[in-house]
Amino acid sequence: MNRTKNFEYPIFIRVIDFDKELNDIIESLNRLEYYGLKATCLKRGENVVPTDDDRMCLFIASHPSEELASIAKIFHDANVLTIGIFTENNIFGDGLTDSYTVVNADKVLMTVRSLIDPIFMPSIISVALSDIRNVLVDSNHFAIASGIGEGENRMTDVLNRATKGFSDQQLMSTDRLAIILFFKPDSTMPLTMKEASEFQKFITRLPDSTETMVWGVSHDNSLHDNEIRISIIAAGVTP
Repeated sequence: MNRTKNFEYPIFIRVIDFDKELNDIIESLNRLEYYGLKATCLKRGENVVPTDDDRMCLFIASHPSEELASIAKIFHDANVLTIGIFTENNIFGDGLTDSYTVVNADKVLMTVRSLIDPIFMPSIISVALSDIRNVLVDSNHFAIASGIGEGENRMTDVLNRATKGFSDQQLMSTDRLAIILFFKPDSTMPLTMKEASEFQKFITRLPDSTETMVWGVSHDNSLHDNEIRISIIAAGVTP
C-alpha cells in the first residue's frame, strides 16, 4: 500500500548510486513504496537524464566516480535540486551539487530518509518539497542530526540528542534550518500539549538571523509507542 500525502505535483525524486555495497539502501528505499520516489543502482556505462517531472535527485556514493559526477552535473544544470550524500570527503568536487554531506556508511539511509520522509509521510504540519529545496538549494554543504526520545522526558531527551550532532556555533549561525518532529499517530502515549509546547519553545529560541526556517510535524508508524523522533537539517554549515 502506498503511503502518500498531499504534496505539490508534479514531483519525482530520484536516489542514484553506482556502489553495489550501497544496494541494500536502494532496496530499503524502494520498499517504502513512496509514490514519486525512484531509487536506482546504476550499472557502469548506464546513463540517466532528468525528465520534466524531476524535482530532486540524491546521489549516494562511497567512492569517487567520474560517471556519477557527470550525471549529477546534468541534473544540476537542469535546475533539479541535486544533493550528494557521501561517505568520504566531497567526492564530486565543487559546483556539481546544490549541497552535499559526508556521513558514515551506516548513516546514509537515515540521511536520505531525513530528507524524503517529511515530504511523503502524512503530517499535521506539512513540509513540502519546495520547503526542502529552499533550505538546501545552492547551500554547498549541509548536516543532519537525528535522535529518538522515549518515556516521560522524551521531548527533552530527543532535543538534546539531536542538537548534540552540531556544535553550538553551527546551530546558532546557520542561515537555513529544517526541523521535523515525528510521532506514531496511533500510539498509546500520544504527543501531549506540554511536549508540543517544549518543541515550539525550542524553535523560538533559535536565532532571528536564520534566513530560512522550516518546521513540521509528521507521522512515523515505525516508531514504538513511547517514542518520538526529531531530524534537524542545517544547510550552509562549514564542513
